[in-house]
Amino acid sequence: MIGVLTNIFYDLPEVIKQFSEAYEFFPEIFHCGWIVAVLLSIFGVVVVARNQIFIGAAITQTSIFSVSVALSILGLESFAHANETNCQGIILTVSILSASLCAICTFVNKGALFSILRRIKLPFPVSKESTKKHGEDFTGWLFLLSSAGTIVLLSKSPVGKELIDQLLFSNIIGAEGSDVNLLIILFLTTLVLLIFFLNKITLVFTDRDYSLAIHLPATRIEFIYSILAGISLGLCIKVSGTLYTFGCLVLPVIIAANLVKSVRMLFLISPIIAFVMSFIGFAAGNFYDIPQTQLTIFLMALVYPLSFLYKVIFGRN
Repeated sequence: MIGVLTNIFYDLPEVIKQFSEAYEFFPEIFHCGWIVAVLLSIFGVVVVARNQIFIGAAITQTSIFSVSVALSILGLESFAHANETNCQGIILTVSILSASLCAICTFVNKGALFSILRRIKLPFPVSKESTKKHGEDFTGWLFLLSSAGTIVLLSKSPVGKELIDQLLFSNIIGAEGSDVNLLIILFLTTLVLLIFFLNKITLVFTDRDYSLAIHLPATRIEFIYSILAGISLGLCIKVSGTLYTFGCLVLPVIIAANLVKSVRMLFLISPIIAFVMSFIGFAAGNFYDIPQTQLTIFLMALVYPLSFLYKVIFGRN
């Protein structure tokens, strides 16, 4: 792999040539990969800003577990004999619903959720300390339950094993034009909301108490953001698998966090990093015959310590 990274500069003309040829025949694959990276890096800013990186892994894993539960209820044999459109529709619907529910539980203030549940006489913690403690416990429990449960429910069936491989280690080869269209709609919607409400979104997720003091509809903003993030995560998991989804959610942001101080700037720098790294990963992966999504995440992971070194050298706090 190190040899690949070294030789890529010498092979650059040929890399570009072969990439151009591949792009001409399979543009939707590259478009999906790039849009997924940029879109998720935007939502990842909130995850990183609130120190909830591990929840990103829990959400992606829970979506897979939810799909496995749904297929177990419906029956794997009937799923195997269903047409491709119905199969993909089931996977996408369940993945989006699960990711949206997890995103709401993650991004919407726990106090607002607990106050509703306490009205129906359910006991929930009220202090910030106990809420944080229970949140961390719940995240760990959810990740482990989902990871083990997916294997338990689907491992006995060939259909289940194939599905696990598809969702966990997808290399985006099966991306279609409809996937590109949905991703473009989500990206444009997210971009418009950021342009008009960036300051409010940043304030709500970094200083909720102050946002309430100046009468911002914090819970409403959190809820809308959560739904949009859940839909995006669910679609991206179906299109590109959990590894690429989780990697693009957090890696571009933690790289950018070592380069800039402002949370607002993260919304700009993170997508740029995500696009550049995914472009390089897909072009190099195509030339060297390496799975493109995995190579992209690997390259991002290599860049992170370099960005941290930059932060140390230039003395940023």
